[in-house]
Amino acid sequence: SPATTHADESDGDGAEDNSLEHGDSKGDGKGGSRGNKVPVTSRFLLNTYNMLEDHSNDEYVSWNEEGNAILLHKLHHLSEMVLPKYFKHSNVSSFVRQLNMYGFTRHK
Repeated sequence: SPATTHADESDGDGAEDNSLEHGDSKGDGKGGSRGNKVPVTSRFLLNTYNMLEDHSNDEYVSWNEEGNAILLHKLHHLSEMVLPKYFKHSNVSSFVRQLNMYGFTRHK
């Protein structure tokens, strides 16, 4: 199934919530293991995973209940308070663009 992302309208506090979802990947050869070598994971994916697993960030970025989508909350605060801790930038659009390169897409 194709990768999807989902963006909800608003949660009532004036802040936009977004969800980025990825379909099951079946060994596309990108970053996978070759022979007995350890798979190489990109720094971006590792930083994204670490950001999502740090529950102090849940107010701004989290997994959905199924664990197959990334929810972005309070985008202004995400940009100012969370992204700079994990990436060289604080631009939410750049973060989403990078997710798109790994098969995530955005839905409203």
